[in-house]
Amino acid sequence: MRVEICNLDGSSVGYRTALLRYLPEFVLGLLASIALAMPLFEVTDPNFQSLGFNERSQLLRQLAPAWYETVEVFETVWVWSEFIVMLTNRKRRALHDFIAGTVVVIRERREGQDP
Repeated sequence: MRVEICNLDGSSVGYRTALLRYLPEFVLGLLASIALAMPLFEVTDPNFQSLGFNERSQLLRQLAPAWYETVEVFETVWVWSEFIVMLTNRKRRALHDFIAGTVVVIRERREGQDP
């Protein structure tokens, strides 16, 4: 796709910047995964395997801890905020870009490179 993530000054992104850039998504995803994995300890294997995919998903959501709904709301707000911020600034930077001080740039195709 010929895109590159770099710092605002054009320098390469380091570990700290990369961590800052992906930390919000990682934390929210981890919390949601933990909340949906906890009910697996309450369900027997034969009961769980007898269910279809949709029924399994519904069961896990029903048995998830109460704080799962809060995490789900934060995830939804985060994703929509990312889109809104990205669509309302000239450089198309998302929230995670502002947090980390990064920008996505389109690389020029070099000679000898496949299209």
